[in-house]
Amino acid sequence: MDCIDNGCTVEVMAEAKARGCVTNLDAFASTSEHLSLVAPFLPYTGYFMPSNEEAIALSGLSDFEEIIQFLLD
Repeated sequence: MDCIDNGCTVEVMAEAKARGCVTNLDAFASTSEHLSLVAPFLPYTGYFMPSNEEAIALSGLSDFEEIIQFLLD
């Protein structure tokens, strides 16, 4: 996650969405600080399904109902 490509992938995902493509985001996240790296992709992401460990790390939460709501928000 520390080596995100400075916007190139966001541009590609935005174009894909504009053309009607369904996109999938698979990102490695090990801390809540990684959320700021993932966030720019989310408006262009059709499916984002982090692992349980990644969801905990991104949200900083431990209760799965709260984590689900966090991710949906």
